[in-house]
Amino acid sequence: MAEALEAIEGVRVARRNVENKDLSEAGEYLALKALTDAEERLMAAVMTDDFVACQRHFLNVLVEFLEGGR
Repeated sequence: MAEALEAIEGVRVARRNVENKDLSEAGEYLALKALTDAEERLMAAVMTDDFVACQRHFLNVLVEFLEGGR
């Protein structure tokens, strides 16, 4: 989970860097490359078995809560 949260923050920072209007053409290219890399790290983080198991557990807990703790 920590890896996914770290990757989300990486994407957020990279997106902000891409929006920088003061970048040169080379800087824009490098910012877009960094964004692509960050997005790939995020995808890799959320596709792990551990993350999927965590999501499944969270969903089960949420369903139990919504059903009134049956």
